[in-house]
Amino acid sequence: MKQYLLIAAVAVITGTVFAADPSEAGVPLKPLKIYSGGIGIGAVRSLNEELKEASLHYLSIALPNTFSIRDHVALFLDAEWMLPGKNFGADLGVDAVLSRSDIRPFFGIGLGGRYIDRGHDFGDDFGPSITAHGGCTIDLSDNVALRVRIPYHLILTETVGHTIGLECGLMFSSRFKKVRKLDYN
Repeated sequence: MKQYLLIAAVAVITGTVFAADPSEAGVPLKPLKIYSGGIGIGAVRSLNEELKEASLHYLSIALPNTFSIRDHVALFLDAEWMLPGKNFGADLGVDAVLSRSDIRPFFGIGLGGRYIDRGHDFGDDFGPSITAHGGCTIDLSDNVALRVRIPYHLILTETVGHTIGLECGLMFSSRFKKVRKLDYN
């Protein structure tokens, strides 16, 4: 009987001494489901004279997509169509997410391409663009979030264009987006 008590005591003591940190502090987390996609609507304003010849104000319809890579890092891929005219563009970039709560402010920067229809040849009206934005995502439920952002675009066509806007959109995701998994890599 003493042998069994001694073996049990040694097992408990060695298990306690050599046990891993149960909090797993310092191990990065990433979401189990990383994708969110949705639809947004907003207004865009031309900031310089070159784009004002096409239109001073645009109605923007966007298809935003977000891929959460880490707790505070996400990739975005946004496609946008602006009315009036045949104005469209897409951007790919990185967002820094400042919080993990239900209200998550973020800011980001990216590169893309834009076409602003000013009646010239396609090659003169299409060019690379640089985007910077700031905003906030607010969880409405486990699957739906409201995203509000202020995007700025620098459009490098035949002439340089500047736009700024305000966009509101609904993002849809899996119900497991708040479930986190440990990433030991």
